[in-house]
Amino acid sequence: MKKVIALALSLMAISTVSYGQINSGEWKVNAGMWDTSMKIDGFTASGRWNLFGGLQYGISDKLSVRFDHYGLKNKRGLGNSNEMNVLYNVMPHVSLFAGYHIIDSSALPEDLLGKSSNNNHVVQLGFIADHPVNDDLDVYVKGAKGSKDTVILEGGVSYDLDKDVSLNAGYRYMDTKANKEKDITYKGFLAGLTYRFGGSNKKESLSSNENEQDTLYEYEPMKEEKKAEKNDVSDIEYLPAVKTNKVIEKTEDKEINVEKSEKKENDYYTCSIHFAKKSDVFDTTQLTFLSQVIEKEKETGHTFKLVAYTSGDADDDLAIRRVKAVASYLAAKGVDMDHLVGMYKDESHLSDADNKEDSEKNKDRVDIFEHK
Repeated sequence: MKKVIALALSLMAISTVSYGQINSGEWKVNAGMWDTSMKIDGFTASGRWNLFGGLQYGISDKLSVRFDHYGLKNKRGLGNSNEMNVLYNVMPHVSLFAGYHIIDSSALPEDLLGKSSNNNHVVQLGFIADHPVNDDLDVYVKGAKGSKDTVILEGGVSYDLDKDVSLNAGYRYMDTKANKEKDITYKGFLAGLTYRFGGSNKKESLSSNENEQDTLYEYEPMKEEKKAEKNDVSDIEYLPAVKTNKVIEKTEDKEINVEKSEKKENDYYTCSIHFAKKSDVFDTTQLTFLSQVIEKEKETGHTFKLVAYTSGDADDDLAIRRVKAVASYLAAKGVDMDHLVGMYKDESHLSDADNKEDSEKNKDRVDIFEHK
């Protein structure tokens, strides 16, 4: 048990390297099976396959509500678990939740539980954290503590089959009071699918320009700046991205427009701002390069283009958030929003000077160009 708790805490510590929660207006549905064994007062009942399912709705990009159902059928009897939780995203890929949980073990035989009521009504607090291993694979952990001495621990992996569907597998443990004298434990392996739908259309956040959709601009990075671009951004402290709406308030209701562009122009490479995989959060080592842009804009009044990269429609939203994160920081430091142009383009247009072996790392960035 101590090892499981330690794993949960360590995942919470490292999960700040990436960001990715349910979006406002988005629905998330998951369903599957879990092999549920039961243990009470030294007696163990072998597992039976049970259905489980959940439904989550994003009230905002940080706040959501979720309902979960788990069957608790085992060799000695039936049961079920139903919980309703409110989740709040407190940092990248870490959410806290509070909720109400009903654990029904009343169908178990009297020789195990006696005649007392075995329908637990639990108030609980907990967390959910996940960490991306690569573009498609994440590890996750869930923990909760509630009344009736209730403890829930769950951990596993999630593999993205496409941008909307993922395959999940893990192990779930739940312990609670069976009656005044006995505890009851349910545990077992589980597997299922998660499907996301709804929410705002990613394309609606773009300021489209159809005349520029089929063009491309190119650049030649300066040697000095290419060294900066190869920074090792692992094992460092990350800054939270500045919310764009706060910048809008400070810039007379102006917000950077992020366009998909392939327009060819004579722009001059300035620097690159690196992000962790699947994250719109840049680290503290990037502030030096952002300071260069701030100084140049104040000295020259030139326009600067912020360019992110995407490997397809599934990454468009992430590219837009990265551009807005950089623009928000620059605007908060006094850069005129009229002097910032945001856009994203396919990763195939990364500089030829990029080392192909580092292509995955290199696409997780925003390139900044000075337009004279």
